[in-house]
Amino acid sequence: MSKKNFIGKIISILFLVLFCSIAASAQKKNDITVKLEVLLEKAKLKSHKLLASYSNMQASKFAWKKQSMFENPKFGFAYNNSPLKTFPALDETAMSGMVLSVSQKIYFPWESSSRKRESYWRYMSARQKTAEVERTLEMQVRISYHRYGFFVLQKKLLMKSETALKNIAASARGLVAANKMSSAQLLKLEADINKVATLVLNVDSNMVQAKNKLESLLGFDSKIIDEDFGNYWQTLKIKKNGFRFKIKQHPLVKVFDNRAKAATAAYGLSKAKTLPAVTFSGAYTIRQPLASGGTGDDFISLKAAMPIPLFYGLKNTHQISQKKLQLVTTIEMTKQVELNLSTMWKSVKKQYQNLLKSASHYRTKVNPMAFASYKAQLGAFASGTVKLLDVLDAYRFYLKSNIDYQKVRMQLFKAHAQIIYFVGDK
Repeated sequence: MSKKNFIGKIISILFLVLFCSIAASAQKKNDITVKLEVLLEKAKLKSHKLLASYSNMQASKFAWKKQSMFENPKFGFAYNNSPLKTFPALDETAMSGMVLSVSQKIYFPWESSSRKRESYWRYMSARQKTAEVERTLEMQVRISYHRYGFFVLQKKLLMKSETALKNIAASARGLVAANKMSSAQLLKLEADINKVATLVLNVDSNMVQAKNKLESLLGFDSKIIDEDFGNYWQTLKIKKNGFRFKIKQHPLVKVFDNRAKAATAAYGLSKAKTLPAVTFSGAYTIRQPLASGGTGDDFISLKAAMPIPLFYGLKNTHQISQKKLQLVTTIEMTKQVELNLSTMWKSVKKQYQNLLKSASHYRTKVNPMAFASYKAQLGAFASGTVKLLDVLDAYRFYLKSNIDYQKVRMQLFKAHAQIIYFVGDK
């Protein structure tokens, strides 16, 4: 065996070791302590935005529960008509005595009903808003999770590539020294090594940013080990379930639909306020015993008062018009939200279907063909029929196809996360 063929076989073996290790790592199912499902559950307990939305929902609930047809009654005590010179004695002064009183303001039923309905629908809107915030949080966590996974795996592939290229460059220097290879090929190889090293630095920066984004959404330090995470993410698969989007059941649509119902109640309340409230009151007066003998008679007072609605219509005209316009605005906003969601759903669904096909194409055709082409170039190089640069070109194409495939997977996971936002994770 000639020296050239021997060195060629050594280089071929180095390439094979590189890509066999990549293929083996794809099948390795190293688990990680914190999985996506666990992160999602923890995020629901730690996310500041979700906790704030939940608190707002609880406040709206309390505001609804406190609504009543009645205001708090007013109790009173009076010490009436005691002469200054004999105070605190009441003597026989007319209308003197101690008075105990109570009064209650009562609204007309339709005003109280409108007020309570408005508070109820505001609470329901806040409740659906919390559900929408939770769905949005889940989507954002899923997208950041898979984006981080892609960068971790990309860095891993590039670092393996850099190591292999350095080993090949060491062998190539021997060929150049023996005049078996031109120095131009070696320079090209070293340029590739520097390019890969630069890519590793860029990907590392992207990976750190993606991890920081993920942890900011989670609300805590995930303590994920990058290498284990990359191995785990590489094994994840998409669930190809059938998806049905019921737009009326989406939390965001319900938020605006309930706001429209609250605006309807507020409009009814503004009209009901043109009717006056009635105040009922009663008092019991205890009289002082008379000096002339006998006792002063105690007496009871009852009263009902209602303002005359002479100016109510004029006073509330602007408020009624304002509430009506707010109702119309809310209804139109609800229709716009439905239209936006419907358009987004069609786009996301189509993108998801295309990415499924693209991922399948890479997995079944592009990657196997790229690997077969690379192995063929290795064999040809070992027999001396092609140059090292031809092998490197095949290698670069295979590496690029692997990274592109992982990028398509990331985009597919992103589209899947958006699908779940629309249909729910059930």
